[in-house]
Amino acid sequence: MESDVKLVPNPAIADLPLYNAGMNIEFARKVSGRSQIAALASNENPYGCSPKVRAMFASDLFDPSRYPDPGCTALREAISARTNVALENIVVGNGSEEIVAAISRAYLVTGSRALTVTPSFGLHEIDPIAAGATVTKIPMTQDMEFDIAALEVALAAKPAVFFLPTPSNPVGCTLGMLQLERLAAATSPETLVVIDEAFFDYQNEVDGTRFLARSGLNCVVLRTFSKAYGLAGLRVGYGLCSNA
Repeated sequence: MESDVKLVPNPAIADLPLYNAGMNIEFARKVSGRSQIAALASNENPYGCSPKVRAMFASDLFDPSRYPDPGCTALREAISARTNVALENIVVGNGSEEIVAAISRAYLVTGSRALTVTPSFGLHEIDPIAAGATVTKIPMTQDMEFDIAALEVALAAKPAVFFLPTPSNPVGCTLGMLQLERLAAATSPETLVVIDEAFFDYQNEVDGTRFLARSGLNCVVLRTFSKAYGLAGLRVGYGLCSNA
């Protein structure tokens, strides 16, 4: 007998925008009917990963039948040495995407407000909405730069989380330190600033860890091994946090 009781999903899920994930090459060939495909959709490294990584896969040090260290201790120690961020302030995720989702679950509830820019990385909007938050999106200027004045106004409303991608995905512009300092001055201590530096390695204008150390704000700097390091398939990203 069919029950009159129906499953009721989280109503926020129905309102989620679609995530525009890049196609892999085989699927692109199938839907396009073409054999020659340039894989540009997800900004993967066309040269692949380091030969040292490939050698590790063939060594006794890599055993895919075993769970890895859940604390990612060796990796966090290496990241700490590279970035000068304290070990206890570093978190590792399945790509930086997982950390975006974890931040949204941890700091956003129904009725919360999140802030980001547009166009931007889709999950900076999708994950907050899934958590029940409303998202304010500040458009880039006509010159495809960050609208600092408009962001300052939006920050005055004290959003719970501010997702800021720099270098921008997909626009490509990068915030300078003076611009970051303007935004920091406009940010309430009640706001968690999330600087998404997935493309950090492709610029030399600003280092989010300097902002982390100097701003005095609650802040997470996101980075990933998926882009410049050519390890997209391994799903390894990390967050550098202002507080453990």
